[in-house]
Amino acid sequence: MKKSIAFFGKCLFIIILFVGFSAISQNKNLTPDARLYQCYEKTYLDNLAKTNPEQVLYLNYYLDNSYYTASLKAEKPITGIDITTLFEKSKIGDVTKIPFKERVYNKASFNVLKYNFNLDENLFTTYLWKEAGIAIVFSPLKYIKSDFNQKNNK
Repeated sequence: MKKSIAFFGKCLFIIILFVGFSAISQNKNLTPDARLYQCYEKTYLDNLAKTNPEQVLYLNYYLDNSYYTASLKAEKPITGIDITTLFEKSKIGDVTKIPFKERVYNKASFNVLKYNFNLDENLFTTYLWKEAGIAIVFSPLKYIKSDFNQKNNK
């Protein structure tokens, strides 16, 4: 009898460990990317992480996965909107009169949410950043949402 209780206890412990590790491995990062604090107030992001964690995941995803870059030195000329026509957005989402002033592209620090990029639901949108020598090509909004949902098994 004591052996069966000990065996049952060991099995229960192993099951609890397995379930615990499974839950931990499925836990998604709900920490807002540091770049989000350039666009939103800390209290707003903290509240969003508690009330709508999926939106924090989406914003984190959007920062790095909404666009790709292409060299302007390619054989075929690339056409698009001049990036210097953009303005920064305030933390409440209004467009300011502060023009786009970045000089160098760095994927880790570039913040697409900081500026008033005008993206299309169904079409790719290209912005030319001549000073950095690149074009920033945004995917259609519906593709970004679909890719996010697919990546997060929705």
